[in-house]
Formats: sequence, structure tokens, C-alpha cells
Amino acid sequence: MEISKEQYIKLRDLTKQIDIILDEVRGISSENDEEADYWRRRMAILADVMLNGGIVTEEEWGDIGKSYNRDRRGLGGYFAGEKRSMVKVGNDKRAITESGVKEVKAWLDGRWDVKPSKGQLEKYKELLDDKSKANKKE
Repeated sequence: MEISKEQYIKLRDLTKQIDIILDEVRGISSENDEEADYWRRRMAILADVMLNGGIVTEEEWGDIGKSYNRDRRGLGGYFAGEKRSMVKVGNDKRAITESGVKEVKAWLDGRWDVKPSKGQLEKYKELLDDKSKANKKE
């Protein structure tokens, strides 16, 4: 099914509105701040990698991004910079870096201005336990 650019924009905007409503239903801050939303999604993507043992296939990486409305091409920023949060491992694996793990833990500990939602804290609570399997890389 093909859609026009106008239809795509409407769908994208509706998706954002639905996300806000779902967050409110889950008890997440109803703050409609695009920057805060960006950072929550960014950290959630990394936290999902941690929940998968810290390393995922290229396909899983794309699926995780897609679950947060991020196109695979838009995930390259995780691999850039001096303190990159993700690295390629071989041809088909993606792994979170120590820097990425520290970012996620600082975010979940509430050391960032943008706090995780209640739903995110519940989903990722095991990541705060250093003995958790989610903190062990393969």
C-alpha cells in the first residue's frame, strides 16, 4: 500500500499523539516536550539492547529502533562520536559500549534532567542490578 507524503505526515503526527496518550495511561509524565521524548526513546533503545544481553543482531537492532518509531537509517548516531554508545561487532552484530551502559544507568538512576517514566522504570528495573543477566555481554 502506497501513501502520499501528506498521509505519511498525518500518520506520523497521529502516532506521536497516540504515544502521548499511552504514556499518560501508563502513568508516564504527560509532558509534551519533544526533546524529553527524544531522550527517553534514545535511552529506551539502549536499555532494550541491555535487556537482550548487551548484544543484538543487525535485524534485532533495526526492530528495536522501529519499535520506537526510528528508521534504521536514523540509528547511526549511536555509533558516532568519542563516547559512542553502540559498536558493530563483526558483520551482523551490534553491542552496547561501556559508555552506553553508563548512560542508561545514569538515566534510570534519575541523574539526568530527563527522567524515565514510571513505565520505563518498571520495564528496566533489572538493569539497575549489577548482577542481572541483562548486564552481561555474551
